[in-house]
Amino acid sequence: MTDLIAFYGSLRRDAGDREAPAKDGLAEYAGACRLRGRIVWPGQYPALVPGGDGLVEADLYRLISDRALAVFDDWEDYDPADPLAGPYIREVVRLADSDRSAWVYLLNPAAGRP
Repeated sequence: MTDLIAFYGSLRRDAGDREAPAKDGLAEYAGACRLRGRIVWPGQYPALVPGGDGLVEADLYRLISDRALAVFDDWEDYDPADPLAGPYIREVVRLADSDRSAWVYLLNPAAGRP
């Protein structure tokens, strides 16, 4: 698949969310990136609706631990065994500014699109 993950919300480097999980030992910063889509606020946290002409600034990380996705999935309330149960889904998305792809948490289509 990919060993990259892109964060556009509370897990960004400078987001300042004290409750967000630390990335130390899980993922290392690989640079800035952009995602094609738009940000919506269906609740307390932002969600990415993919596609269209919009560009969303994000932070790209390289996953360095086998535990990383489980930690980030827990934070995003995403269950890989029941992917449509939470507010987000996790999918591999092609970055808008390169030929690379990364895991991204997207608005769950079953949760509705504002």
